[in-house]
Amino acid sequence: MSEPLAGPPPGPPESADRAMPPWGELRRARIGRRLLLWILLASSLVTLLLTSLQLYLDYRRDVDGIEVRLAEIEHGYLPSLASSLWKLDREQLQLQLDGITRLPDILSAEVQDAQGTLKVESGRMDTRAELRRSIPLTFEDRGERRVLGELRVVANLEGIYRRLTERALIILASQGVKTFLISLFILFIVHQVVTRHLASLARYFSNFDIRAPQAPLALARKPREVPDELDFLVQAIRDLQDRLARAYSDLHRANQSLQTDIVARQRAEDEISRLNQDLERRVAARTADLQAANNELAAFTYSVSHDLRAPLRTMHGFAQVVAREHGHELSPQAKDYLDRVQNGAQRMETLIGDLLRLSEISQRTIKLVEVDLSALAQNVANELQAEEPGRKVQWHIEPGMAARGDAGLLRILLANLLGNAWKYTGRCATARIEFGCEDVGAGPIYSVSDNGVGFDMKYGEKLFTAFQRLHRAEEFPGTGIGLATVARIVHRHGGKVWAEGKVGEGARFSFSLAS
Repeated sequence: MSEPLAGPPPGPPESADRAMPPWGELRRARIGRRLLLWILLASSLVTLLLTSLQLYLDYRRDVDGIEVRLAEIEHGYLPSLASSLWKLDREQLQLQLDGITRLPDILSAEVQDAQGTLKVESGRMDTRAELRRSIPLTFEDRGERRVLGELRVVANLEGIYRRLTERALIILASQGVKTFLISLFILFIVHQVVTRHLASLARYFSNFDIRAPQAPLALARKPREVPDELDFLVQAIRDLQDRLARAYSDLHRANQSLQTDIVARQRAEDEISRLNQDLERRVAARTADLQAANNELAAFTYSVSHDLRAPLRTMHGFAQVVAREHGHELSPQAKDYLDRVQNGAQRMETLIGDLLRLSEISQRTIKLVEVDLSALAQNVANELQAEEPGRKVQWHIEPGMAARGDAGLLRILLANLLGNAWKYTGRCATARIEFGCEDVGAGPIYSVSDNGVGFDMKYGEKLFTAFQRLHRAEEFPGTGIGLATVARIVHRHGGKVWAEGKVGEGARFSFSLAS
């Protein structure tokens, strides 16, 4: 079981930050290193893009400057060059071409007449030059403009490339230093504002123990008039701590209650175990008593079968001998007495037989099988009809009825119920006997009904008790054992049996079979 919350009350709020130099924490900050790397990458990419754009613009400006100088050469030098060429003044042409080559980025200049006989050049010729311009030299003589030759000017782009390279190195170096310094500054600011507090939170929760009192979380930062996100986070964590503490306290109380319930349940289980053992002892004792009673019943049955039947047979046999050999010597009253002795012995023999069958049913081992009750009832009906073929009885046996039970016992059950219906409809002009089934949800209910003499319902409870009869033997013969046998068979199958009837309107015997 967990320990309850205990200990002294929490002290004043303590900072979650430990004493550590800022730069030491900064070196250990993995988020800070990743942040610095991403800032450097992003800044370098932006610097490269901006530097490339700036260099491209500078390149276009320098190339446009060369174009402007070529245009100046075309407009400023062409007339004098054309005049010197008209005069074939080589020296003047050389001076003019030298002046052109002294212009920035102009590599060489050359003048050649139209006939190819005169050629003046200045500067050095370079096949790698990337910008060439050829300008025709014309001169107006007496109103006619003539082409005297051609001026070829070659501009060199190496100066532009050199200046661009120097400019790029300067820009990249300055931007790199600036980006690095700004990144370090941003990293320091982020560390001071965010990451060091995240590290403090991690350290605080690494030592957090819900079972022990904890000081409220506090960050080493100046209080602010307007709370920011970290203030909201700290407050949310404090609220969470309070909820966790309450939940832990409730859980601890629930655990204590559960432990108490477990102890009580263990005691109850021990008591139940003791009671079960006592019950088992009682059941064993009752089983032994029941076995003894069964043994006594078996001995009684043996005694009835042998010790009682033998005198009855003797009485009945000697009465028959007296009636046969000395009947002519007896008076009518003596003959009547002798007949009564014989009838009493016969009835006693029948009663003993019924008692033996009832005892056998109580001790018989039940063998459960699927039994066709419709076919069984039809066989019983055929036997009854064969005993008195002259009787007119309307039989209605519902087909397809089946149940799981002992076939022999169920036949005895139907023989008793259908035999009673046959007996008590003997005075009806048109007898009707029915055997059917009704499913009421809890299981099938079987019933045997007739339109015989019926019975008074206030005596219905006595019907299933042995030797209890509602009619005199002179009216309807019997021993009062049949319905008791029916009840015993139904109970052994885990079912129920009951009767409904009305005097003069018939009876209905219903039963269920749980097996």
